[in-house]
Amino acid sequence: MPYHGKSSPIDGRLSFSETSADFIKAILDHLAIAEAVLTGLSLGSYATQLAAHRYPEKVRASIHIGGGPLHPPVTRLLQLASPLIGLFIRLYAEKSIFRAFADQRSFKPETRDYVGRIARENGKVVMAHLTQELLGDMVRGLPQHTPEPTLLCHGDHEIAFIQKQMKRWHRQCPKSQLTIIEDAHHIANQDNPKATNEALLGFLDYVWDVAE
Repeated sequence: MPYHGKSSPIDGRLSFSETSADFIKAILDHLAIAEAVLTGLSLGSYATQLAAHRYPEKVRASIHIGGGPLHPPVTRLLQLASPLIGLFIRLYAEKSIFRAFADQRSFKPETRDYVGRIARENGKVVMAHLTQELLGDMVRGLPQHTPEPTLLCHGDHEIAFIQKQMKRWHRQCPKSQLTIIEDAHHIANQDNPKATNEALLGFLDYVWDVAE
């Protein structure tokens, strides 16, 4: 995905999640993979939903960790706050913003160190861009939930807003499962990788049994 690993950035005028969804389709086609189970963490959950919406034939199931539903869209008033949030991030003190970002998303010290380091490497401009993209995704939304089997996960220390969103998402989608990861915050797969992997492997077994 753009900005991740050794991938390059993208033009700031492009939608991160829409571009990522197109990249997913291109990668699957390039590797001759007919369909896949997609997993998205946080903003990656939005990219996963857009991929499932645009290319449903490629998505057997989806997994969302610390994400939220793009249906229904939120009020367009949120879009008005986007430039202000971007400006706030750019003006926030360099020494403290990345630590604050990590503290709000991580439960264990080693996860905070990892998240803070990655945030510093990307810098405030990327952080502002991706935050604004997240808000834009919420406003644009999707016309309905995607219909594939879905696993919804969040840490037991996740912020209340995301926990509430996940519960509503689960209630509205009969093909969904909801799993709460103990001793974990927003980056649940880093805070508690064992429990997260167990949840994902159990869901993959379920998806495979359904396909059979």
